[in-house]
Formats: sequence, structure tokens, C-alpha cells
Amino acid sequence: MDGIVSGATVFNHPSNFRYPQNIRVPPNMPYWAFAPVVDSAFYLAPGIPYHSRFRYYAHRGAPVKDVIEKLFTDFTEPVEVRVMK
Repeated sequence: MDGIVSGATVFNHPSNFRYPQNIRVPPNMPYWAFAPVVDSAFYLAPGIPYHSRFRYYAHRGAPVKDVIEKLFTDFTEPVEVRVMK
């Protein structure tokens, strides 16, 4: 963007099915996707919800490892707060 390095980090939550999930990169398309079916097929039963959790972090400038690791920890081990009267 305007000649400045930018990027995005996508965090895959450890509670997701088959974590860590493989990704699928179509050879002629400009995208990728987490793909738990890479390892083997699985069945989605009618009426049973399938939930996945992801967090996206967009950054301007080069990625900073310490920041990304902290954001992942904040996502996977959130601070617990209890409001007391």
C-alpha cells in the first residue's frame, strides 16, 4: 500500500477441529484457506453446529514477531475478569 510493506496474520484457535489445520493454496488463485479436510474427510451432521474461531490482525509495516506472539496468546489465553459487588 503506497509502497509500504503491509500484511495480515490469521490466528487459528487451538480449540478448532484438527488444530493446527493445514492450509489450501489453489495454484492459480490469489488466496488461501484453512482446510481441515486436507488430512481426511469428516462428516457435518445436519442440525449440529460446526464452530471455528479465528482472529485477524492487519498491520502496516513489517510483521513484528513479539507483537504477533502476544496477540496469539491474548487470543488463546484471554484474561479472565470477575466483577464483584
